[in-house]
Amino acid sequence: MKLDRSVITISTTNENRGFFKLLDSIRPNYISFSQYLGMAANEYHSNHKEGVAKITDFTNKDTSVTPMYYSEIEMWRKYLDKMPKSEIKKFQKRHTQLGNIINKKIQGMIG
Repeated sequence: MKLDRSVITISTTNENRGFFKLLDSIRPNYISFSQYLGMAANEYHSNHKEGVAKITDFTNKDTSVTPMYYSEIEMWRKYLDKMPKSEIKKFQKRHTQLGNIINKKIQGMIG
């Protein structure tokens, strides 16, 4: 595909028409469909790199990908040992955010 042109054509089929309609239904009015399609491609690329942890991974029953939330702590230790260094800080940030939410909830229950 030659993407260095300013105009390219995308064909729709019965299989992909619904995807395009769904994307268009959530697109803000001030953003063109082309720009939004590009943004969706960028988001997909950013969130589907090798080793990137996603919150949906925690619902995956295949614990070789990501341990289930209440898995044995040793499984979590092994998972973190294999995690790329670039992802550990993101994981720690999410862990802290969840801890803050839980602490506020507990304080509300006590107070």
